[in-house]
Amino acid sequence: MKVSTFIFIMRKELTYDLILQEISDYEIFNYYVGKYTVNGLMHSPLRSDKNPSFSIRRNRRGGLSFVDYADDSCRGNIITFVMRKFGLNYNDALEKVDKDLNLGIRYPKKTGYVLPKAVIPDELPTKKEITIIPKPFSKEDLQYWSEYGITLEDLKAEKIYSVDKYFVNGEERYRGKDELCFSYVFEEGKKIYFPLRPKGEKWRSSIPNTLVDYGKLGDKYDRIVICKSKKDKMVLQKLVRNVVSVQNESLIAFTPEFLETLSKYKRVIICYDNDSSGVKNANLIKEKFGFELLFVPLEEEVTDPSDYYKKHGREALIKYLRKNIK
Repeated sequence: MKVSTFIFIMRKELTYDLILQEISDYEIFNYYVGKYTVNGLMHSPLRSDKNPSFSIRRNRRGGLSFVDYADDSCRGNIITFVMRKFGLNYNDALEKVDKDLNLGIRYPKKTGYVLPKAVIPDELPTKKEITIIPKPFSKEDLQYWSEYGITLEDLKAEKIYSVDKYFVNGEERYRGKDELCFSYVFEEGKKIYFPLRPKGEKWRSSIPNTLVDYGKLGDKYDRIVICKSKKDKMVLQKLVRNVVSVQNESLIAFTPEFLETLSKYKRVIICYDNDSSGVKNANLIKEKFGFELLFVPLEEEVTDPSDYYKKHGREALIKYLRKNIK
């Protein structure tokens, strides 16, 4: 009887950590994206866009991550980027990086291959720094805010400025002529707000995702309302007690310190946007902490309390809050 001999070649396990031992994530991004500036803005390599809304930035773990401001779900490390760009699963993306950059981890190195040169800066930016040159509020600025019942005195109290020019890490960024542009100033950084730009292109931020804008909290601990934006907070705090806003709708905003503050209240009410992202994240928070949920009715041009105020007026919002917060 003839005995067949099988030879099994054990492939070396391929992991992201092994890849980073051979090459930096800066160089991998350079290979697939081309020349870029960390923390800068560029046109998305994943889709067609009119305005630069894609950024590669330093993450909290010290590596690089990408974010597409026009799509909240489009973010992650370089492997996630390769998965999205080429429609691959995680393991196939790892293999593609190994092959394309000729790393020789799982597959033999190709002879004569020269990796495109990437000059890595000596110091990659560790934090996005935003600076502004403010200007007096114009008639158009004040008209915009008045639609939400927000006055010049409110804007000053909340440290909101009209922006003439703004800079990211010392580099001036584009602002259209006569385009509405505001800055929210916090101790931890700034947010630049373009209210009339498409969703995903409205914000530039240098503040941490865990920042909570506490506003005016009274000494009555019956309930507290958590909304998504400073504008929603400014609208709601004129109508109900104890309103705070978070900068991120996900669980990351609920730090131990924030949860300790919330533990003082009998009722915690999440009032996020009534859209797919807001509803999804609010339900995750409810599932984890048992908080109550409140959404304004979803209708054309209305997803949040500010929109509802603008479309239906102050008294209509008061009536809705009374009915649903009780």
